[in-house]
Amino acid sequence: MTGPAIGLMVVAILNIVFHLLDVVLVLVGVNFIQQAPQGQNGGAEEMGRLVGGVVGDGVAIIFMIIVILGAFKMLRLQSFGLAMTASILAMLPCGPCCLAGIPIGIWALVVLNGPDVKDSFQ
Repeated sequence: MTGPAIGLMVVAILNIVFHLLDVVLVLVGVNFIQQAPQGQNGGAEEMGRLVGGVVGDGVAIIFMIIVILGAFKMLRLQSFGLAMTASILAMLPCGPCCLAGIPIGIWALVVLNGPDVKDSFQ
């Protein structure tokens, strides 16, 4: 139970760091993707991309906070539902760490669905 929980925490923390860095870079104005020339909307398209990027990063950070909470509860053998939710959220492709999140999330699900594990939770 310790291995998957720590793996979930590591993946979530790395994702949070990435998304916070992305928010800072977006707000500073650093873009890694070549922007198309501005259309007739002026700055409206750019503002839409800015807001969309920050909101998307915010949602991803919230998901990763839930993953950390669920992993912590998994370590303490509390809240089976939150541990399952954290395992599933870790597998969502919401950051560069999703390649690590998929196998760790599957590992956590396998461990959580093992015999007598659900009965161990309070």
